[in-house]
Parts: sequence; C-alpha cells; structure tokens
Amino acid sequence: MPYAILASIFGGGLSLGILALRQFPLPAFLVRRTWIVNLHDPRSGIPYGVALAAGLFFQLPTTEVFRLAAGA
Repeated sequence: MPYAILASIFGGGLSLGILALRQFPLPAFLVRRTWIVNLHDPRSGIPYGVALAAGLFFQLPTTEVFRLAAGA
C-alpha cells in the first residue's frame, strides 16, 4: 500500500508539472531534443512509468529484501 500511495503522489506531481510546463513555449536550445518536443506536445501522454519508478526507488530501502541484500 505505501508504494501505491508514493507512486500516486509522484505521478500527480509529475502530471501537474508537465501540464504546467506545456503552457510555456520551449526555449530554442530544447527544440532540437526530439524527446522534449514530444513531451511538450499537448497531444502526447504523461510518462507515468517515471512516477512508478520514483515510487519504487523511494520505497525500496524500507523493504526486507533490500535490508537482506545490504547485509543489515
């Protein structure tokens, strides 16, 4: 359950951030980056996998598997 909450929080923050940044034009030096142009396009989606990974990396140190692997 903590992972689902963390992923939701990170996903909400990521979504709000991308939607806010899409309101402004891209600076000229970023126009050459295809992935940034695609991310800035309002017709494209939000890469929610980034939020899922962030939730995992935030939650991972509290898991028993991590503690066993770390030798603690």
